[in-house]
Amino acid sequence: MNTVPQDRIDTAAVRQPRAHLGVLAAALLSLMAMLAYFLWSGYREVVHDAEITTQNLVLALEARLQGTLARTDAVLGELAHDATPALMQKSALAARRHEVSARMARQLANFPDVSGTYYFDVDGDMLYSSDPQARSSNVADRPFFRHLRERSDNALEFSDALVARTTGRLSVVIARCIRDEAGRFLGVTTALLDLEILDQLLTAMNVGADSTIVLRRSDNFNLVTRYPPLPEQGIAPLVADNPLRLRITAGERTGTLTYRAQQDGVARLSSFRVLEQYPFYMYVGIAPDEYLAGWHQQVVAAGVLAATLLLLFGFAAVRMLRNDALVAAVQRQILESEARLHTIIENEPECIKIVDAQGRLTQMNPAGLAMIEADSEEQVVGQPVSAVIAPEYRSAFAEMHQRVLSGETVQMEFEVQGLKGGRRWLETHAVPMRENGETVHLAVTRDISARKQAEAELLRSNSELEQFSYSISHDMRQPLRMISSYLQLLQNGLGDTLDAEKREYFNFAIDGAQRLDAMLRGLLDYSRIGRKGEPPVWLESRAALDEALLFLRPAIAEAQAAVRIEGAWPRILARQDELLRLLQNLVGNALKFRVEGRPP
Repeated sequence: MNTVPQDRIDTAAVRQPRAHLGVLAAALLSLMAMLAYFLWSGYREVVHDAEITTQNLVLALEARLQGTLARTDAVLGELAHDATPALMQKSALAARRHEVSARMARQLANFPDVSGTYYFDVDGDMLYSSDPQARSSNVADRPFFRHLRERSDNALEFSDALVARTTGRLSVVIARCIRDEAGRFLGVTTALLDLEILDQLLTAMNVGADSTIVLRRSDNFNLVTRYPPLPEQGIAPLVADNPLRLRITAGERTGTLTYRAQQDGVARLSSFRVLEQYPFYMYVGIAPDEYLAGWHQQVVAAGVLAATLLLLFGFAAVRMLRNDALVAAVQRQILESEARLHTIIENEPECIKIVDAQGRLTQMNPAGLAMIEADSEEQVVGQPVSAVIAPEYRSAFAEMHQRVLSGETVQMEFEVQGLKGGRRWLETHAVPMRENGETVHLAVTRDISARKQAEAELLRSNSELEQFSYSISHDMRQPLRMISSYLQLLQNGLGDTLDAEKREYFNFAIDGAQRLDAMLRGLLDYSRIGRKGEPPVWLESRAALDEALLFLRPAIAEAQAAVRIEGAWPRILARQDELLRLLQNLVGNALKFRVEGRPP
């Protein structure tokens, strides 16, 4: 590309226009504006990052609490299911206490969030406990016990934060009602969510001294726990006009807002989430002094920089007024820097070119000349760029050129046909640029021929794999059809000598062979994807499930599994064999990967 002539540098060196002082002032103002924009943009970014941080923290806390409550729900469900009327009698304590307590303790293995589970009889007296150190107590006066005794459903009941009588530790009681088959109240089973363990989790999240993590009830907005903890007088329900309470009451399940907390009066940026199934919500708030600390340092640094720039400007202005020759020297340095930039472009290994509005090449560096097999820049300057574009890509290149002239930044891959007949793949990144009052096309282009060759090899390899899959699945069907045929011949030959059970075995074997054949046909269809595979059709999903369960009947019987089907099963657009394989694999995995010794 053209370099800066030496005579131009020499001429610029003697220019001493004092008007450049105004240009410098304008540049300084622009820099100040950019600095202000940088600070404003940095502020928005810091606030956005703080929002993301609070959202991620509250999401992690929600996942932990949701998992804890769901597991506790399941444990209490098992305990309520196992509680027979005989078990809930005080007369059974002597014979059953050790057995029941041991079973309850096993349920809490590797579950540190719950400090213990308990059975309380109809009078509220403790019968059994997973904790051998638990104190014998009565909970008949507890609100959760009264509520469960009066309710007719089997939903969970949660207490506010309280000191558990069985452990003496601050906890939340989670309770479920126990009734007999006639619906008579037999007592409750409870679990203690140890708030000291939950506090350790909140402390480990390390949100900062002025920040806070809070867990509250979403039904009465009572405080469950908070980090850092509040003095006793600060523990109170949220006032009715609290912004967070208003949003939750309005039905919002998650969100981010900035408001001043009623407990300590600190304004924080907070994100909250309400649990879907349980009456709790949590929020994480970060104080501005924490998330803006780094930005405040940037403001100080920017202020120092601005003051320095102002001092430099004053110094430069004084020197410029005293000696205009200094300006000429600066101009000379700028032009020499421009010359160095042109030298760098000349040695750049990727093609750099400028195309005017008419599509003619105006400048190109040596790397670009080598790509199009040109011996010199004069050989191609002023010529249409389309002359070296492969014919099948010329219209696309012309469209890209117009998009660049309209102000877009465009990336494109195409082939060029060099002046000496060679072809190669190029990838260009084109941007609009103003030159001499008009918009031109500036592009950086790299040679991607090696990558394209590798992609072609990959496509060829994939095609060979596809053919191999087709051949294997096709060839396997022949012996399978032979097995099915001979099984049918054998069944027919044995005739009336077969009893009903053996005839059913034959039917299972023949049906299994036919199903395997259908799966191989599905594999054939899969290998034909992109060529002539069967299109999706509307299917009854329940019918596909029944067919998958029929095929898995031996495995289900062997595992002693209980399969329960619920809900409405819709019609879906799918391929029959793919849907069958999907459902069969899902149920089959559930049969394989299970707790040993426990029927799934």
